[in-house]
Amino acid sequence: MSTKTLLELIAGLTLTAPLGACASMMNSASPQAMAAGAGFERIADGVIITPTEGEARRVRLQVYGPETIRVTAVPDASFDLPPSIMVVTGPAPTPFEVTQSGDTVSVKTAEATAEVSTVTGAVRFLNAEGQEVLAERPGREIDPITVTDQRGEQSFETVRQVWESPADEAFYGLGQHQQGVMNYKGRDVELHQHNTDVGIPLVVSSRNYGVLWDNNSITRFGDPREYTMLDETLTLRDQTGRFGGLTASYYVDGELKVQRQEREINYEFIRDQLRWPEGLKKQADQPVQVGDMGRAGQQGVRVVWEGTVEAFEGGEHKFRLYSSGYAKVWIDGKLVMDRWRQNWNPWNHDFDVEIPADRQVSIKVEWTPEDGYIALRHQNPLPAAVQGALSLWSEVGHAVAYYYIGGNNIDEVISGYRTLTGKSVMLPRWAYGFWQSRQRYSTQEEVVGTVRRYRELGLPIDNVVQDWFY
Repeated sequence: MSTKTLLELIAGLTLTAPLGACASMMNSASPQAMAAGAGFERIADGVIITPTEGEARRVRLQVYGPETIRVTAVPDASFDLPPSIMVVTGPAPTPFEVTQSGDTVSVKTAEATAEVSTVTGAVRFLNAEGQEVLAERPGREIDPITVTDQRGEQSFETVRQVWESPADEAFYGLGQHQQGVMNYKGRDVELHQHNTDVGIPLVVSSRNYGVLWDNNSITRFGDPREYTMLDETLTLRDQTGRFGGLTASYYVDGELKVQRQEREINYEFIRDQLRWPEGLKKQADQPVQVGDMGRAGQQGVRVVWEGTVEAFEGGEHKFRLYSSGYAKVWIDGKLVMDRWRQNWNPWNHDFDVEIPADRQVSIKVEWTPEDGYIALRHQNPLPAAVQGALSLWSEVGHAVAYYYIGGNNIDEVISGYRTLTGKSVMLPRWAYGFWQSRQRYSTQEEVVGTVRRYRELGLPIDNVVQDWFY
């Protein structure tokens, strides 16, 4: 490259890049790194890589702050993407350097470095001391998918990114969930909005970094595979040893009324109640109450499923019990799940069980419905190295897009998240007091009387939830 060409290129950069960034880039630039065909190009706020391998045709790194870097990987040449609806700020003017060494391009600020391979497009992040904090596994997934809605067929991508994670790392965040889990390392979480379950695609690590996954569709943390009904991934036999399902026994007030083979445990939705045994359904002249599933003798009903399961592969098998009412699960004679949940708001209860391959293992599920719901799903084991990794998958999107947020502690990581997404709105002072909530109140006197009694007992209370039928 001639000196004249080099000066023209530098002059072009100064028109688009932040002053501090350009000064740093000029100090670190080499004519070889700037040459055409080097596998990357500088932009005002970072670099764009064109990997020679992998599903991402281009990978862009943008500096949003000293310890915040946005990564975007697209399946084609265009970064013409819909604007983010979770990030309210753009790249902040931040001095950074760009260098190349072999097939690695580095973007370095005073506090962090992002290194990206010009071969695979995989990115890793280092702290100010040069220690690796987070590294992608090569081979991100970007697969085309067509979605049909009222506008017709829409083209999207199903996307997934996996990062390495040491065994002693802990993962926090992901929003508000109902599993009673603090550390999500090795766990599976589906992020979507549901009554009492709030998905926020921010993962915070015990290694003092965060990943904000910029995707608004249904997202899965951990195993991206969907849990299936038992018969899809396991061989089922009933109590007599017959293939095809489990023995289902329906009791009313302790008396066995119906016994039959069922290939799945599935009363998850209202439509599934059509499978309820005919002899136990309410008759037309029997009253049906709000929330009643149309089952006769509801308060005295108990259902027991028994038989064996046989796995195609050995290892730690994953089960997901969706239930309300009272449910218990025994596998190989051991009680592995014992849960009660209010009938109007069933939810998932995950558990893992070590099951060897090609051996029949006993299973028993006992359920007292109390007008509730139930479904039991299963998924085969993942290799331990995969199950323990940091993995995020989204059903639809246009690119793999996320923000790496570094810090010296978790408080600094949260500060970086707030810088990206906006200031957290504080609630009124009264909202931070003591709350009292129950199924619901029917009259004003019930509400007033409850508050009066709390005051008489000297118990602190600031808010009462009226709930439905208020």
